[in-house]
Amino acid sequence: MGRWIWTVSRGMLTIIGVMLAAAALTTMPDHSLLLAAEDREDTAGHERQAVGLLHARCAVCHSTDLVTQQRLAREQWTVIVNKMAHWGAQVSASEQQILGDYLATRYHPDAAARTEQTAQDSPETTLAEPTTHVRVPPLSVGRPEQGQQLFGQNCVPCHGPAAAGGMGPKLAKNPILADERRFLSTVRQGRGVMPAWGTILTAQEIADIQVWLKTLE
Repeated sequence: MGRWIWTVSRGMLTIIGVMLAAAALTTMPDHSLLLAAEDREDTAGHERQAVGLLHARCAVCHSTDLVTQQRLAREQWTVIVNKMAHWGAQVSASEQQILGDYLATRYHPDAAARTEQTAQDSPETTLAEPTTHVRVPPLSVGRPEQGQQLFGQNCVPCHGPAAAGGMGPKLAKNPILADERRFLSTVRQGRGVMPAWGTILTAQEIADIQVWLKTLE
């Protein structure tokens, strides 16, 4: 009798053990799902970083329309990002990779035109142009000698000697110099990490700086 009870008990314990093991297996997270979730988080993080870089580094000198309206292959985006870094944009090699991947994924030749801000763009990272507009006064005739002096007093810490770039982008031969009103508006209002200089520099002084920058080779 005792042997029969032992046999039954052992069988029941075995069944219970199997059931517990099965339950544990069903509740364990799928490793592949965890990896997929981590990949999605990494992708989202890189995208947020890329949008931030575009706003802080590229939008200082270029209209964001130049980005959102382009549809280029990865190789072309790589050339553009490398050229931007050569002009003085403060982007590391890893940041250039993140920017290139983002641009190639978002603005490739087969991508549909984007005319509105997407729902996933937050107010802090959106690439939209500033919503506040400052009236740009009539352009002044620049004086290069004064512009050189003003640049040395106000701009060198960020843009480097001879406007070769530093914390801020390279301004010598920068395409923004060809658009006088945009240059004036950018300096007065600021853009990205660049502060507004409208309360420090007059329109005449900004024109002086711009015309001096145009003399740089």
